[in-house]
Amino acid sequence: MKKISAFVTLMAVLVVGFIFIKSSYESSETVIEAIERVRGPISEIIYSHETDNGVVVFYHRQPSNRESKYIGLSSEYVAKTLTGWKWVFGGGHTETESWEVQDGFTAQYFPGTDGTEFGRSPFPMIFGAANADQVTSVYVKGYENDYFKKAELVHINDKEKIWFVFVDKNAGDRFIVIGYDDKGIGVARKFID
Repeated sequence: MKKISAFVTLMAVLVVGFIFIKSSYESSETVIEAIERVRGPISEIIYSHETDNGVVVFYHRQPSNRESKYIGLSSEYVAKTLTGWKWVFGGGHTETESWEVQDGFTAQYFPGTDGTEFGRSPFPMIFGAANADQVTSVYVKGYENDYFKKAELVHINDKEKIWFVFVDKNAGDRFIVIGYDDKGIGVARKFID
């Protein structure tokens, strides 16, 4: 009986040790390190939004050709683990350096990741740039339903604004993103489908 108890205890210690070592291997000490393990070098984090189990970060990605006139806006979800930080899901899009494509208004959709190989995240989310001076608020409307939600608009500096919104999982995956001016007139529009 003592041998069985000792064997069960030893196996439990080995399993816990394996899980700890595996999670330590997959984790990084900082959020930036976790992203760079997957994405390679990033420029700077321009904004971060804390969630229940981690952080969603927004940053610029400089293309490998440093002389390029394009710059990328990316977002990643990084989860807090017992041993550090682990990248979960993200991506980005590229526009001209001045972000003057369609009045500086961009949009990208991230689907929910629950039940996928990526695991849990706060997504679905839609995000983008809203650098047109006249855009003072951004709303997301369901393309085929009555879903309507205000996005968070973040002023990064005098020339740059980003926006993001976590959408309900049952809202679908087709949206109209509308940038409004201070009079409530839609001045910029993107379609997600």
